[in-house]
Amino acid sequence: MSDKDRIYMRDNLFFFAIIWSFGACIDAASRALFDRFFRRWLAGTPQLLSDFNMVNKGDLYQPRPLRHGLPDSGSIFDFFFDKKTLKWSTFSLLVPSLSAIPEDAKTHTLVVPTPDTVRNKLFLEFYALRGVHTLLVGVTGTGKTTCISSLLKDASTFDRDTYTYISLCFSAKTTANEVQDVIDSRVDRSRTKGVFAPSLGRKCLVFLDDLNLPAKEVYGAQPVIELLRQWHSMGGWYDRKSWEFRQIEKIQFLAAMGVPGGSRQHLPPRYLRYFNLLYLPAFAHASLVMIFDTVLSWKYRCFPAEIQTQARKLIEATVEVYTGICQALPPTPSRSHYTFNLRDVSRVVEGLCFCTKDAFRSSDDLYRCWIHEVQRVFCDRLVCREDKSKVFSLLAGVLESRCRRRYCDLVPAGSSPILFCDFVHPKRPYYQQVTLEELRDVAQRTLSEYNALYLKSPMNLVFFTQALKHLTRVVRILQQPKGNGLLVGFGGSGRKSLTRLATFLVGFEIATVDVTRSYGVSDWREDVKAILVKAGGHRRHLTFLLSDSQLTNDAFLDDVANLLNTGEIPNIFSTEDKIGILDLLSHGSVSSSSSSSSLSSSASTAAASAPPSESSNPGDLFELFVENCRQYLHMMLFFSPSGETLRHTIRLFPALVNCCAIDWFSQWREPSLEAVAREELCALRLGSLLTTRQKPHGARDSSADRGERQAATVPRDPPEEQESVGKGAGADACQSDGAMTERSDDQEPAARGAEAGDAASELGSRHAGAKTLSDDAVIFPDSASHLSSIFASMQLDVDEVTFQYRQELRRHYYITPRSYIEFLKLFSHLSVAKREELNRQVDQYRVGLEKIHSTSTQVGKIQEELETLKPQLIKASQDMVDLMVDISKMQESAARTKATVEVEEAQCKSQADAAAEVREQCKAELDTALPALTAAVEALKKLSKSDITELNSMKSPPAGVIKVVEALCKMFSIKPAKVKSADSMRKAYDYWTASKKHLLSDTKFLQRLFTYDKDHIPVEVMSDILPYQTDPDFDPEVIKKASVAATSLCKWVRAIIVYDQVAKVVEPKQKNLEKAEAELAVAAEKLNEKKRELTAVEELLERLLAEHKAAEHKKEELKKQFDECSLRLQVAERLINDLAGENTRWKASFHELKVREKHNLRQTSGER
Repeated sequence: MSDKDRIYMRDNLFFFAIIWSFGACIDAASRALFDRFFRRWLAGTPQLLSDFNMVNKGDLYQPRPLRHGLPDSGSIFDFFFDKKTLKWSTFSLLVPSLSAIPEDAKTHTLVVPTPDTVRNKLFLEFYALRGVHTLLVGVTGTGKTTCISSLLKDASTFDRDTYTYISLCFSAKTTANEVQDVIDSRVDRSRTKGVFAPSLGRKCLVFLDDLNLPAKEVYGAQPVIELLRQWHSMGGWYDRKSWEFRQIEKIQFLAAMGVPGGSRQHLPPRYLRYFNLLYLPAFAHASLVMIFDTVLSWKYRCFPAEIQTQARKLIEATVEVYTGICQALPPTPSRSHYTFNLRDVSRVVEGLCFCTKDAFRSSDDLYRCWIHEVQRVFCDRLVCREDKSKVFSLLAGVLESRCRRRYCDLVPAGSSPILFCDFVHPKRPYYQQVTLEELRDVAQRTLSEYNALYLKSPMNLVFFTQALKHLTRVVRILQQPKGNGLLVGFGGSGRKSLTRLATFLVGFEIATVDVTRSYGVSDWREDVKAILVKAGGHRRHLTFLLSDSQLTNDAFLDDVANLLNTGEIPNIFSTEDKIGILDLLSHGSVSSSSSSSSLSSSASTAAASAPPSESSNPGDLFELFVENCRQYLHMMLFFSPSGETLRHTIRLFPALVNCCAIDWFSQWREPSLEAVAREELCALRLGSLLTTRQKPHGARDSSADRGERQAATVPRDPPEEQESVGKGAGADACQSDGAMTERSDDQEPAARGAEAGDAASELGSRHAGAKTLSDDAVIFPDSASHLSSIFASMQLDVDEVTFQYRQELRRHYYITPRSYIEFLKLFSHLSVAKREELNRQVDQYRVGLEKIHSTSTQVGKIQEELETLKPQLIKASQDMVDLMVDISKMQESAARTKATVEVEEAQCKSQADAAAEVREQCKAELDTALPALTAAVEALKKLSKSDITELNSMKSPPAGVIKVVEALCKMFSIKPAKVKSADSMRKAYDYWTASKKHLLSDTKFLQRLFTYDKDHIPVEVMSDILPYQTDPDFDPEVIKKASVAATSLCKWVRAIIVYDQVAKVVEPKQKNLEKAEAELAVAAEKLNEKKRELTAVEELLERLLAEHKAAEHKKEELKKQFDECSLRLQVAERLINDLAGENTRWKASFHELKVREKHNLRQTSGER
């Protein structure tokens, strides 16, 4: 490269840097102005700065022409300088060529690259890889979130071993503590104290979505922004528990935010200075057409040529309708939900992609489907007819200008509304147009199946036209990919009931929360975690029902907004919870088809990569869990338009509008009111009061064939109670510009369980008094159809009065569908009450006449009964006298037996006392000897064989030892050896030798001592050993000096002597004791025999007394019965005589009441 080329490249790169430094942060209008200025500056236009009011006229500086090479046409923001060719090229050259789209790709996952998206991604990737904090700014629908999210998930750019990322979606109620906790949870303590960084040496990219949504405090502070600014300026923040500074390293922020205005705040410059700002302008018309035409063309690639030709026109028409609606219906305070973005255009195209080629017989069917989708996306949220008329006029104009079709030809006047669904014909399960009659039949069958399954909480629905329309809309929302809905309407408008029925129809499950007075954020989080695990872990389609009455805490709404935006709630799962989720996914043969399918070669390669499996890292598995939550969890939010709640919630949480399909439930029209009234009248069984009973339109057909429709998957969760009474009137629901003045014809048919209130009663009585009641058939019809027409007319008239009331006095009094249902309930209640009152009076006269008649017939029966009772009463008296004689005899016999028993019992007691005294004496004598014997035995137990062996081994034992063995030999009758004495004059007895031979050498010597028969010692033995008791040398203390083992043997011998002495004294006493006890046993047996005789006598006496008591009771009963019969006879005779004249009058009154009962409706309506 020459020096000239190098200088040329340097200058143009400098120009490119100027463009994307000064011009990157300005909006589309300012970029056009900057383009003109920059080109004139490069051209050296005189007076350039003064023309743009940058310097005063006449200043010395004058620009000079610069060599640049920029093309003359196009915007400077559409070009980049190519260093290889040294030329300026358009970003469109960098758009990758379209690659083949997989056959099984989902339309909602397709990403079509454009020059704008390629340019944004290049700059974002350039900044991110160089550690530059970047902020993307733009209106909703410009791809800010998609751009950053796709870049973070691109493993080819950010390797998972080097980078990790966090996604945070801010809302108006996001707090600094929440942000700090999320980031702190993803960093670990490093080796340096107080320094934290992502684990494994990776760098963490923090994505902050909707950065400017957090609301300001009272004095203008934004704690979330200040916390983030603290990190930028100080590198960390303080731990809230230890108050120590946490320095956080290796993190980088990528942020996105909408244009400030409304609920979006202006960020302080002190914080913005840390970011490189990049403004993303709205997509141009051509770009939008190219994006959606690519998607629809791919979907219709196998359709007939005629359909493919018209598809391009429909895309252009959709973009034009979208642009026109944004201009014609801007958001206002009373219509804060009129915020349209490119997501709405995408929903229209997705709706067109629901159809298969079998659904279109001609191009007209395609156009009708397109009209249906435009109405669903753009018209379902509109609140009044004026706004809908604007959309229909715009729609008809675009059809004629773009497609050369007339709206009136596609939808003739008076024809059925256009309804597309895929659940009416089970043999043709695709998106197609259906009629109201077909839809009503399916709805009735589905309701019958639902009520058969949920017997405890059935729903009573009336399927008029608007109810059927709303049913198809809710089903459409649930069947959309990541479909979420915001249903707005007053209480009783059908939101919850139709949603439950739609959920049952598509085979999903119901999920909700039970909010009580003590329900807090922790309870909410636990319930939501269980729901997320069921949806994301078990991959079960759930319909999450939430009403504004349940979202009592802004924290609940913040979590709902996060679920709508990202599919997750930051930090809701603990580490243990995440481990369980990852284990659930890794062991469930995880596969996902929800990965975004890009049309670029690189993106399609990434999309075609294998989904996370058991070998995937935890980050990928948790991303799959979040994606499953977005795919399988369908949020259905129910809000009332009254008051400030809806507008306040939408302003603080725009995700409720941006991420939800809105269905506005308006007031009921006359046909709907009549249908509900007819159903109510038939349900109340008024046919007996009406001459003709007409079957209500859409009434339940019990004989409908359920087999034609595919059985829906039965929801596992039982339904909750039906929707409660709506908000009370008086809240401000609309402003003076006429919003919400249209009265809906799609009220909630199931919300009919409330009792009639005072307001409904008062309004009904006012209208009843406004008309003269007579016998005219208009007021008192002869059919349920005419009567329901009157009710509908009353509701509409009162509604008109409330509208005038609001226009004249600027005060609101809402007549909601709930009011109409309460009015019907009030009418039903009064009608039933009147009928019950007449029936009660008729029953009273009937009972009186029957009693007079029965009294007359029973007089003879009473006389016969008296004649029968007289002989029975006489016989009962005689039986009692005979029984008393027997009782007297038995009482005397019992007294004699009892006296005998008492005497013998006293004798037995005396003998038992004597025996006990002898027993105590014997025990006292033995207690004196047994302790010594026990102590001796214990001493023997302490001796061992070695002690005996030691004693046996003595050659010259001491005298004490010899005396002990001498006593032992005598006790065991062992004869001593005769030896010469010391003086050789006479023979001496040698007990030592004998003991060694027969005792001490015996291995069972100690056992012989333990088992010695101490109770049967011979007298001669005791005579031989008795002197040892008084021998002073046979004392244990003396023997102890000679041998310890001999001491124990000495104690045993002395104890045996004492025991024998005591035993001889106790033995006679024990014999006497045994004799006394034997005599006592004989006396006791004799006493028991007498007691048994006494018991038998007493039992017989008791039985006789019982018989006497029964006989006496029978006599009293007979006497009482006789007296009652006599009294009844007197009363009956007197009653017949006194009521002889009343009988005729009561008969006349009875027939008169029967006639009045036929005119119950007149009395219910208040006619006299």
